[in-house]
Amino acid sequence: MIWGINDPDKRLIGTTFDPQTKKTGNQDYILWLQQLLEPKIDFRFSNITIDGNNIVVLTIPFAKNKPTSFSGIEYIRIGSANKKLLDFPEKENKLWSIINRSIFETIPALENISIDEIFLLLDYIKYFRLTKKEIPGNPSEIIKLLMSEGFISENMDTSYNITNLAAILFANNLDNFSILSSKKIRFIQYDGYNKLHAVRDIYFNKGYALAFEDIINTIAMLVPNNEIIGGTLRINQQTYPPESVREFIANALIHQDFSISGNPTIELYKDRIEITNTGIPLIDPKRFIDEPPQRRNEKLCAFMYRINICENRGSGIDRALQKVEEYQLPPPNFLQKTNNMVVTIFAPKPFKDMDKDDRIRACYQHACLLYANGGRKLTNASLRNRFGNNIHAATISQIIGHTLMENLIKNSEDGTGRKNTKYIPFWA
Repeated sequence: MIWGINDPDKRLIGTTFDPQTKKTGNQDYILWLQQLLEPKIDFRFSNITIDGNNIVVLTIPFAKNKPTSFSGIEYIRIGSANKKLLDFPEKENKLWSIINRSIFETIPALENISIDEIFLLLDYIKYFRLTKKEIPGNPSEIIKLLMSEGFISENMDTSYNITNLAAILFANNLDNFSILSSKKIRFIQYDGYNKLHAVRDIYFNKGYALAFEDIINTIAMLVPNNEIIGGTLRINQQTYPPESVREFIANALIHQDFSISGNPTIELYKDRIEITNTGIPLIDPKRFIDEPPQRRNEKLCAFMYRINICENRGSGIDRALQKVEEYQLPPPNFLQKTNNMVVTIFAPKPFKDMDKDDRIRACYQHACLLYANGGRKLTNASLRNRFGNNIHAATISQIIGHTLMENLIKNSEDGTGRKNTKYIPFWA
């Protein structure tokens, strides 16, 4: 929008409008506008002088995840009038289809900035270290490489844009990118088994490629080790398998729905770790082990795979659950909520303290792991070994029976006698 130009013939006439000094009531005009917009878009006023005429330019970014509303209402321009978008459903559908075609990772997180600002806002040195590339001596060559990764785009006026992909990976501070400030990783530690008393509440302000190892190291430092006696040796083993913790956190970051506000959150309790991300999964949580992966954020996933943060082949969940079985922990729980996904990793718990749901979940996940890795089949003996060989075979048979009743596994029809019966997942 431009003030100072005559609409019919486009003559420069100048304007006395000054957004910096204008008031709405007793409130600054720009602040008043910002408070009534949702989402809080990064609009900008600029003052320029042409042939002695004062011109004011308002730059408005295009809608990135949803239409921008003013005072709770979304508007659309019809001819020279502003109309409520809700009253024009066909135009609303067309607008949504345009927005949905935009790939989040390629959309600018910050626009119209200089090369110097890029180097201040992004840790480009870390990018070169993680990708094992030499840093060019010429800033323009650095920019070319960042552009080739889809991190930067160039404008006609020689200014640049930083994409969401670059910011979410390499931002020195995500608060510098208004649309991504709610995507900082949050870590909370409680001193008990519920949320009543938090002893730590930390936001990792940096992009995920910069903060990931810090998060993993923080958890490893705060979680006590268990002493395992093997033969004549005492071995210190971490409470939670590091590979499983790493995989589940990486998955939460990669598969979150960036169109929904909310921080990826890791909560550490006395007896469990809960990892929450925004958005419901693209596949049924019961099929995490066998289904080919479906990703919301392909470019983010591909880059995090390149720097060894996550798995790209879809085998990460398998290996995470395999480690849980090796530690003989209760099975992780995958809980889909209305707009969130919560993964819970449990601390060691004696078999006698596992409830019925724990045991059924362990039986199902065990059957999935066996079948997804070579077509092997669950037996009484294999499940007994998963829990610990001191469990009676009759108790294991009871767990298998409960899992059958929940229709999570089925008889593979190639065994004789109940102890020798083999089972496969319901989807096999």
